Amino acid sequence: MRLVVAGLCLFLCSLGVASSSYSSEERVVEVTQPIVTENGIWLGTTTRLLYVGSPIPSLEVSLTCTPIQLIGDVGKSNRNAASLAGLRDSVLRPLDTPLPLPASDTLVIVLDASHARSLPAPFNSSVDTVLQATIDAIRENANRAAARWPSLKHVTITLISRGGRQRTTTYPLRPLPARKQYSLLNHSPRFDSLQS
Repeated sequence: MRLVVAGLCLFLCSLGVASSSYSSEERVVEVTQPIVTENGIWLGTTTRLLYVGSPIPSLEVSLTCTPIQLIGDVGKSNRNAASLAGLRDSVLRPLDTPLPLPASDTLVIVLDASHARSLPAPFNSSVDTVLQATIDAIRENANRAAARWPSLKHVTITLISRGGRQRTTTYPLRPLPARKQYSLLNHSPRFDSLQS
């Protein structure tokens, strides 16, 4: 009898594990990052396909400093200036929790530049330039999040520099227009004549 109960428990647990693996869905996530070129640093929006369980308002911000392999004339390379300079960002609030959004109207971000370094040749960009571009990218990502989460009103960025010095600045959010999502199932009668 104990063996049957143990087997049933194992079976039910495996169903729970299996069903939770299907709880995430593929989402398009647009992330603004400081992209370095031979001509300078530009804010570029990259698109990622991620499997996300529940949408969280800080997802874009948490990807600001992650490496991104861009394809150029000379092949693939990481061109994220923040990543190359050794910057790390982390979201303190709201925690990466699914809906409902915590009561706070502020995204709280820590940008750790305590191990920052200048970019190598051929880019030769200073840490200050990379920091300013990264802060602007974080702000743009927070603005993008505010388009989907209207309760977000501010982003607070705490910059940690060498020696542990901290500077905290709060910026108002101005939501960017949300992008339209097109359904794969619906079709528009306006374009039926184009397929004839």
